[in-house]
Amino acid sequence: MLSTEEVAASLERCIDETGNVLATLSPYPNVSVAFALRVHLGALLQVMLESEECTREEVRGFLKDLEQELLDDGAENSAAQTT
Repeated sequence: MLSTEEVAASLERCIDETGNVLATLSPYPNVSVAFALRVHLGALLQVMLESEECTREEVRGFLKDLEQELLDDGAENSAAQTT
């Protein structure tokens, strides 16, 4: 089992590598990249469910948190830009 520090380091490396991959997709419209990521995220979550790495409730919570972060941050950014 990985320590908390190892998990944090692994997550940081994964985020960095994902950012590098996304940078190579800059020729594509953002909407295309977003839909492609949606397809891959859905497939990854399905595999995680099937392999019992997470529960349906955990996936629901993850998606709810993602939605809330996006919509709340978007509302805050819009309000900040209008003031």
